[in-house]
Amino acid sequence: MIFGEAEFCPDGPKLGTLTGLCPNCAGLMHRRTSIAKLHAATGDLKVSIKHAESRLGETHSSNCNPYFERG
Repeated sequence: MIFGEAEFCPDGPKLGTLTGLCPNCAGLMHRRTSIAKLHAATGDLKVSIKHAESRLGETHSSNCNPYFERG
């Protein structure tokens, strides 16, 4: 992440967390916002949207080994 950029991570159909660097101290800043108000919350920042990674419960198989065969 660099100055002037932010990352939006949605955690549901309406809300998410906006993360960016503070231009004064270079610390991480976090802000909860809705997708509807994202443009107003970011101003002139360049925003990338990070999509959530799938969870184990959303996979097609419960076994991580693709070579496993039930016998």
